[in-house]
Amino acid sequence: MGVVDEVRKPFQDLVTPEMRALATEVKGLNGKVEDLRLEMNRRFDYIETSFRLNERVSLLEAERKKPHSKQ
Repeated sequence: MGVVDEVRKPFQDLVTPEMRALATEVKGLNGKVEDLRLEMNRRFDYIETSFRLNERVSLLEAERKKPHSKQ
């Protein structure tokens, strides 16, 4: 057990601060990813709405081109 204890302390002294730093960095990246996700969702909604509008306009134009029957 002596060798394990001798290696454990220096290993923890070196690795633990690095792990904490990485955890902090990951938390910061998670916030940035969330901001990007929100922006992507907004843009997707805009694009989706645009396509729906294009569909509607196309349908209206098609209706206009149909010959109207006189009653």
